[in-house]
Amino acid sequence: MKNRILFITTVYRTGEKVYPIINPLSLEYDVDLLNLFQMSNKTPWIGEIDPRLSFYKSVVNKCQRVLHGPKFERDKNAENYEPFMRRLGDLFDKNTLPNLVIVDNNITIRGGYTSDIYKWFNSRGIPVISCPHGNKDYKGYRVLKHIGTQYDYSFVFGKKDRDGLCKADSKRAKHKKRLLLGGIPSNDRLKDYTRCKKHILVIPNYTDPQFIKRQVKGYRPFTKQVFDNLNIRRLADKYGCGILVKEKNKQDERSLLLRESLSSYDGITFMKDCLDDNKLVAESACVITALSTMAFKPIQLGVPTAVLHRHGALGNFADFPGLINENDGKALRKTLDYQEKNGRYDGFVEDALEGGCDFTSIDKYVSRIKQVLGEN
Repeated sequence: MKNRILFITTVYRTGEKVYPIINPLSLEYDVDLLNLFQMSNKTPWIGEIDPRLSFYKSVVNKCQRVLHGPKFERDKNAENYEPFMRRLGDLFDKNTLPNLVIVDNNITIRGGYTSDIYKWFNSRGIPVISCPHGNKDYKGYRVLKHIGTQYDYSFVFGKKDRDGLCKADSKRAKHKKRLLLGGIPSNDRLKDYTRCKKHILVIPNYTDPQFIKRQVKGYRPFTKQVFDNLNIRRLADKYGCGILVKEKNKQDERSLLLRESLSSYDGITFMKDCLDDNKLVAESACVITALSTMAFKPIQLGVPTAVLHRHGALGNFADFPGLINENDGKALRKTLDYQEKNGRYDGFVEDALEGGCDFTSIDKYVSRIKQVLGEN
């Protein structure tokens, strides 16, 4: 009899990095899918395109069962998920109880009873593996602390992630072997695209200064002033292409301030949701990005990339040679020219992303999962 795996999804922007492992897992195991929180089909999508629909369609023939939990409501999440948690056992009988659980997110969901869900499986001897939330500063990223309370193992991006987390929480470094090196599976498909210079891609994080004052103090917003100081329009003239601004879809910050402030400029288009971020990156002449997990994509592909300091969590990018100040247009042009001439920073990619240089992160994930199941 095949081993059975339960794959739990929570947030699309977090989970899409690892969803490509579902297909190879389904070829060897019976895979069930449980969509919770934002990934539940009961939760309305806020944005231009709902990428969950194509995801649901892609897994329907790969998974034995596709289940959906309650909808996500920030103020009523505990109210919705407490009764769901109490009835969790109703989803499983002796034939559908998994041998392993994989969760797409290694940070807790407020009011989501994530620790109770872990305890339910743990009490039945079922190991739980989580996956990286994203690029985060090591000191506040409580991955080691949550081993044994939220999950038994957690994937991390690479050696840098693992060593940084152990250094930041030396008291729990004994759990180092519970940190599984996996890279970013969704980035493996980058190798299938032919590069072209269709646009300059700008990827901001937060764009509203007032929101940052209230919610994420210490970060810098991407504003018209930053856009002008970096002289991005001059770059567009150099490359002979337009500018595409890819905004993050954030449920808690939906400001149109950046769009409105740049509305008088020609040659700029905006996008919030995209069904193929890899294609978007491959078609970029260069990328100017906030500190974001998505910044790994152009760096892996060898697209000249500038990362804006203080525009997000530093984390894995502390030693990236293309890290620049938001007001330094000269540094921007210098790093883009250098990368255009010299190519990808292989050493950075190798240290940061397991399987990142040869685009084999899916294989790394499957191999580590087999180890946890005792098959390797």
